[in-house]
Amino acid sequence: MSAEFKEKRKHRRKYFTVPICYKRTTESGEGTLAPVKDISQGGMGFLALEYIPPKTELTLKVFLPGYSEPIESKGHVVWVKREEPYTEDYALFNIGVQFTHLSDKFKGSISDFVSSL
Repeated sequence: MSAEFKEKRKHRRKYFTVPICYKRTTESGEGTLAPVKDISQGGMGFLALEYIPPKTELTLKVFLPGYSEPIESKGHVVWVKREEPYTEDYALFNIGVQFTHLSDKFKGSISDFVSSL
């Protein structure tokens, strides 16, 4: 039995690559750099070399071109998909994050950025 996919996103999403720095909210330190695959006012997708379980809380810094400071946010992992191909020694994960704490100023910055693409 096949089920149709129903889009649950509320915001327009753009596909492009920019860097982010992420870390679990329980971790200290600088975090890990990773490429964003897509972004919207509500969340983003990025690639990671580690499995990050759903519901994990993350601290995020998004480096958008043309902006002098990174957009900082908190979010939680909504879904994880292991990308093909993978081996015992190497795997790449597509991580879907929903923003949970994003200021109105930064929501506007993301909206402006997405609209400009």
